Amino acid sequence: MIVDLHTHSTASDGSVSPSDLVEQAKRAGISTVAVTDHDTQAGVAEAMDAGRQTGIEVVPGVELSLEHESGGMHLVVLWLEPGGGPLQDRLSELQSGRNPRNERIVELLNEAGMSLTMDEVLEESGGGTVGRPHIAAVMARHGYVPDIRAAFDLWLGRGRPAYVGRPRLAPEKAIDLARSSGAVPVLAHP
Repeated sequence: MIVDLHTHSTASDGSVSPSDLVEQAKRAGISTVAVTDHDTQAGVAEAMDAGRQTGIEVVPGVELSLEHESGGMHLVVLWLEPGGGPLQDRLSELQSGRNPRNERIVELLNEAGMSLTMDEVLEESGGGTVGRPHIAAVMARHGYVPDIRAAFDLWLGRGRPAYVGRPRLAPEKAIDLARSSGAVPVLAHP
């Protein structure tokens, strides 16, 4: 049995749709795949439908960016059923914190001489949750940086000129919300 419990679709910063993600998992011989987009479960229903059609088990989840004394950490929350619940209800609040941050990042990059627009960033996201990787991809496409990694290293990473923070949950709060929602919290890429 091969499983992948940490994947992203175009509902956040992944490169394929939720149904294509499930199809790719099937082609790769994966029997179970978790859809854990950043701060959203927008792709879970589509992935679960695709899973039923392909025979792949889809675990509903989400990945959260948390505030930690070391600067930040990520938590994957597995078996988080879509709908109402303590954590599910907080996701829209976490997502809405991304919009002003993204707009401010674009402003800072424009002030630094890079001609980018939020429309380009939204297009890059494919309609999913917009994050810094989408901004980095637009920067690279315009030739302002050689690649996405350089965009983070030079401009978008913590402590860099265009870094803008956003509201994040504390790890203890996120774990409590996940457990009270009937889900399983797991530290992502420690």
